[in-house]
Amino acid sequence: MKGSTVLVKREQEDCYEMIEANFPVLITVVKSINEPRHASVKGVMKANRKTIPILSQQDLETDCERIGLKGSPTQVRRIFAPSQRVQGEIIEASSAKEAAHLLIQKLTEAKIIAGGSY
Repeated sequence: MKGSTVLVKREQEDCYEMIEANFPVLITVVKSINEPRHASVKGVMKANRKTIPILSQQDLETDCERIGLKGSPTQVRRIFAPSQRVQGEIIEASSAKEAAHLLIQKLTEAKIIAGGSY
C-alpha cells in the first residue's frame, strides 16, 4: 500500500501480473494463499478456558440508528423458497461404477453429453 493505492500480484496461467488500484478496492484471494496452522493440544485447552466478552451497544458507545436492524442499509422485503422447476431422479445401483454407467447413459440419451465409451 502506498498512499491511496495498493499494488497486488495477480497469478496467471504462465506468469504474474502486477496491478495497481486506487482505494476503495476489493481484492480476493484463492484458497491456497494460506497454509492454516493446526492448533496444539495446549492451545486448544487454553482457548477452552478463555471467556468471550459480550459487548453491548452501550459498551461500544455507538449510535443506535447506525447498528442492528435500524442501522442496516439492507432491507429484506420477503423471504421465500423457490419453486421446484425440474423433477429430480435418484439413480439406484448396486455399485458406484454401475451408477456412473447409468448416469452417463441417461445424460447421453438426453443429449447433455456426447456418447462414447466411458
